Amino acid sequence: MLKLFSIFMAALFVLLGVILGLLNPHEVYFDGYLIQGNFPLSILMAASFILGMLGVSGVFSAQLIKLKWQLSKRQKQLDRLNAQLAKMKTEQLMLQNKTK
Repeated sequence: MLKLFSIFMAALFVLLGVILGLLNPHEVYFDGYLIQGNFPLSILMAASFILGMLGVSGVFSAQLIKLKWQLSKRQKQLDRLNAQLAKMKTEQLMLQNKTK
């Protein structure tokens, strides 16, 4: 289901890109830091969209890595506490068996 949704979304973005190109064939002057010249407006809009998506995915990836690291840290802490609990339970059972 997710794969079908991904294919649908990709086709939708391609269609929107084609429509964007057809509706904005005008050339505009672009003066960037390294790039200067006349470019079609649709190309500039698509490039800014792609750069924005890459930036957002970078931020989300950094947050995801941080959360996975925190989860791993907490899981190790939980495993340590579970081991201590199991040890305490066995010690308690041994004490109960000695007192009987």
